[in-house]
Amino acid sequence: GGSIKKSSLQKIFINEYMEEHQLIQIRLTEQLESGTIIINNNCVKITKLGETLSTFSKIFRKHY
Repeated sequence: GGSIKKSSLQKIFINEYMEEHQLIQIRLTEQLESGTIIINNNCVKITKLGETLSTFSKIFRKHY
């Protein structure tokens, strides 16, 4: 009937929208290019720069 149950939205977003628009791959590419992560043996690891930016972001959000 053209409607979606509210309780189904998260599942639809994760299983359909994110995959269809390749959001994870896009985000990984952005982070690789900015130097905030590395991928080694198919594992994602945050770099020192990534840790620094993450810490700054947490402090900024907490106080501002």
